[in-house]
Amino acid sequence: MSWNITWNRQIIRKTTNVFVKVADWNQNGNQGRGEIRVSYGSEFKRLNQLLLSRVERIDSQLAEYNEKHPNQITADVISGFLSDKPLSRRDQGKILLNSHWSVFLPIIQEIE
Repeated sequence: MSWNITWNRQIIRKTTNVFVKVADWNQNGNQGRGEIRVSYGSEFKRLNQLLLSRVERIDSQLAEYNEKHPNQITADVISGFLSDKPLSRRDQGKILLNSHWSVFLPIIQEIE
C-alpha cells in the first residue's frame, strides 16, 4: 500500500511498507481513508491503528508547518513529512502558493 497525496495537481506517493491482498482492503473504511479488513488476520487492528497514527501525525505536522509558514507548503515539503525527513526551505519562503489551498487527506491505496 502507499499513501497518495494530491497537491497542486501533483500526486505524491509514499509506500507504507504494509502489504495486503486487494480482497483484504476496504477502500471505504475509516471515513474514506481505507482500512485493512478482518479477513487479513489477527494483525488487522494493530496495522490499522499504525496507519491511522501515521496519517494523523503527518496531518498535524502539515498544519503546524502552515501556521509557521502560511501558504508555503510545496510538494517537496509534503514529501519530506511523508519520509520523516522534513526539509529546510531551500527557497527561503520566496515561493508562495495561492492563499486558497487545501490538503487532501492521505488516501491509502493498494498498489497492484
